[in-house]
Amino acid sequence: MNEGEEPLKPVEPEEDELRDLLDERDQQRAVGWQHLSRISTKIIDKEDIKFAMDLMQFMQGPPAAAKKDGDGKSGP
Repeated sequence: MNEGEEPLKPVEPEEDELRDLLDERDQQRAVGWQHLSRISTKIIDKEDIKFAMDLMQFMQGPPAAAKKDGDGKSGP
């Protein structure tokens, strides 16, 4: 170092630059959450739930009303 020169100081990022980086990170997070919510709604929507409920009913057999005996009790 020559005489009269000041030592170099570390350069601090400007506030605007930091704010831009934080905004960009928040935008990326928001896009990620939107993507996840789109995926989850594709996996489970109302039709899928209705299909699952109908399948469960089918697997359990006929509705309880069809199983009634003469005494009004359901089941065998």
